[in-house]
Amino acid sequence: MNLFLFTANFPFGKSEAFIENEINILSNKFNKVFIFPNCGKGNKRDIPDNVEVILLNEEYRRSVVLKSDLSLILSILIKENILKSCMKNNFRETLSYLLRLVFKSYLLNEWISKHNSNNTIYYSYWFDDWATILSVLKFKKIIPDFISRAHGFDLYDYRSDSEKIKFRKFQMETVKNIFTVSKDGEAYLKQTFPKYSKKVLQSYLGTKDFGLSLYKPSKTLKILTISNVYPLKRIHLLIEALQFVNIKVEWTHFGDGILIEEIKEIANRLPKNIICYFKGQKSNYILLNYIKNHHFDVFINLSKFEGLPVSIIEAISFGIPVFATDSGGTKEVVNYNTGKLFKNNFKIEDLSVSLNNFLQSEYSQFTFREGVREFWLKNFDAKKNYEDFIVELKSTYFN
Repeated sequence: MNLFLFTANFPFGKSEAFIENEINILSNKFNKVFIFPNCGKGNKRDIPDNVEVILLNEEYRRSVVLKSDLSLILSILIKENILKSCMKNNFRETLSYLLRLVFKSYLLNEWISKHNSNNTIYYSYWFDDWATILSVLKFKKIIPDFISRAHGFDLYDYRSDSEKIKFRKFQMETVKNIFTVSKDGEAYLKQTFPKYSKKVLQSYLGTKDFGLSLYKPSKTLKILTISNVYPLKRIHLLIEALQFVNIKVEWTHFGDGILIEEIKEIANRLPKNIICYFKGQKSNYILLNYIKNHHFDVFINLSKFEGLPVSIIEAISFGIPVFATDSGGTKEVVNYNTGKLFKNNFKIEDLSVSLNNFLQSEYSQFTFREGVREFWLKNFDAKKNYEDFIVELKSTYFN
């Protein structure tokens, strides 16, 4: 059996690092894996020998789509109520977006028709563009079925700029199964689309086992954060809390983004007892080995929105306690076993008090860290989770 895996950019660049945890297991369970990146920019990462990357040669021709699939285009627009809702503002933009996706379905169909795609599972890693493209091909009976994962921005309508994810009804109608990465996402999708609730399944992501990280506590509180630096990650709230922390602190951040220079500038104004290290964007391998060989007291995530943060899962795999905000599926990782969950609209002083008291709290004890890691072993071990996912995928896909 072969697998067609549709990604945003993986294995190119540094994004979607968590697919690195899954691809090795997928490659062991399928004869051949073909990866179709939507983009394909940046350096190519190492992949197993039986994994092949396919870049579709996209030369967009709008007239071809309008001529060939006008009825399908109109059907989707009517189904999504887009003709009415977009008439006053962004109808042209939405139509252009849909035309591009339909055209890309031609390119994928062209590739499929030239290769043996029998006994193949079609798997979209995100419930967005590729899900729409695969929906078009299933609607035309070119492919038998497809499944998709759903995470955060590609799942919750309130994460969309228009507060409604485009072409979602069409996707839900055509997809075989959606595997949400959190129970929160599963509940949201079932509540939003009760008609298709039987299609919605839940399957946790997982991370590799690097063992417990170095445990070498001191009188200095060592904080770790990992994220892109843009507004919804709310890095500035940690800086605000650190202004009121009177013990020695070393804060290490991995990640870049549009706000990085601004964040560095305001971090420079922190009191002298706070030292900040901005490490930039690193490969997942370098990042995880760094965490393994350095002591960190606490991992912090103050994001406004989340799916199920892989960075938190990686942190607890090392036994590092977590302070995080209650967003998306975060509460499924952060609880009394693993750290402290703050309200999404938490008070700055609540975080600063918790940080001031951290080194005298249970969170600083090695026994607590052992419990953190134990929770990871039971719930987020990559080998177990992905092997279970593949078994369920194969058992449901052709039924």
